[in-house]
Amino acid sequence: MPKSYQEWRAQFVELARKQWDGTPMEGDLYVRMTFCCKGKLRPDLDNAIGAALDALQDTGVFANDRAVKKVKAVAVEHHEQGDSLLITIDQFSLPNL
Repeated sequence: MPKSYQEWRAQFVELARKQWDGTPMEGDLYVRMTFCCKGKLRPDLDNAIGAALDALQDTGVFANDRAVKKVKAVAVEHHEQGDSLLITIDQFSLPNL
């Protein structure tokens, strides 16, 4: 992995651990992500989603990112602040097929 990615992931985990109570979420999960990007530079969204899910797993939010059954992600231009990532995680009920 590139050094910039490794640094980002370590920074993400450090910041997330300050906000997470340490109890892993269980069951099927629905994750919503908003990548706020300064200027017009937007991430490659599929790679950004994977990186964020891996970092959430490293943080201990969930034991395994396979628990994530649904993801909604958007990358938006946001001038008022630097780059940021807003994440909401809820329980998800799979439909009966």
